[in-house]
Amino acid sequence: SFQIRDEDFNNIFSDLPSNEQLIVSYPCAWRKEILMHGRMFLSVNYICFYTCFLKWKESLSIAYKDIASVTREKSAKVLPNAIKLRKRNHEQYFFASFIPRERIYIAVFRLWQNALLEQPLNYEQLRAIVFADQFNIDESSEDSEGSIEGEHHNQYPVNVSLSRCFAARSLQHLPFHILETGVKRLL
Repeated sequence: SFQIRDEDFNNIFSDLPSNEQLIVSYPCAWRKEILMHGRMFLSVNYICFYTCFLKWKESLSIAYKDIASVTREKSAKVLPNAIKLRKRNHEQYFFASFIPRERIYIAVFRLWQNALLEQPLNYEQLRAIVFADQFNIDESSEDSEGSIEGEHHNQYPVNVSLSRCFAARSLQHLPFHILETGVKRLL
């Protein structure tokens, strides 16, 4: 399995604060002009992507606070292995080749929601939640689609059973609760 140290993460993404901590990374592809295979890095406050092919390098960093929506997507219109991020300024970013997608989608969702809290969870709490989810997410609805949008929506369609994901006590502090049929934001 691929592992990267925080020092290497901070060297690759030198534009981020030096104390930014990496939680997890996944192989994926970012569709810019072309599909670029690389790695998605999820840290406490940012979602990042990096690719390096021969001497060509490309990187991307998006603050979770700048994200307006996270959507399950299909690549090539049939493969349920993609996620689209839409920023508040309406820029969109399409990431594909996720196997399994649901685990990564939930990790991105959790970190995004945490960044919006007045008192966000710390690194250790986030890492524990994300890694617990890696073993608890039901991938049986992997072909489902749904989106989770920002502050202007009170109901979020999520076509996956998420009740088991919330076993960790620290999750009670997140600004939403899970129902068997969806996610509702508490106002």
